Amino acid sequence: MGQRLILFLEKTPNGNFKPINDSTGELYIEKNAFVNIFTPKEFTNPTVLKKGVSIFFATYTFHGDFNDRFFENIYFESNKSIFEIYKLKEENNFFKYLVDNDLGYSKVKYPATPQFLN
Repeated sequence: MGQRLILFLEKTPNGNFKPINDSTGELYIEKNAFVNIFTPKEFTNPTVLKKGVSIFFATYTFHGDFNDRFFENIYFESNKSIFEIYKLKEENNFFKYLVDNDLGYSKVKYPATPQFLN
C-alpha cells in the first residue's frame, strides 16, 4: 500500500494488461529515484524515464507483430530525421538508451532526406 511504480504493460490474449515479463516490467520509485540498484544508469529518475518514453513514442512507429519471436518481420519507422534524433538523444539519456540499445537490433526507416537543387 502506498507504493509508487512505473509499469511497462503488455496486452494479454483476453484483453487485460499485465507487466511485461511479470515483475520485470515494474520499476519501484522512492523519493523520485528508482529503488532497484540493478537498473542501467540511464534510468536516472522517473521524470527522465517518462520523458524519454514519450519522446520515443512520438518519434517512432512500430510495424509488425510483437509475437514474432525472432523479430524478423518487424521494423520501426521514424517521423524525424537522424539529425533531429541526434539532438533528442543529447537532451534525454533514456531516449538515447532506447535508440542506441533497443533499435540497434531492429530495422529503422527514416524519412527521405531532402534533395537540394543546384
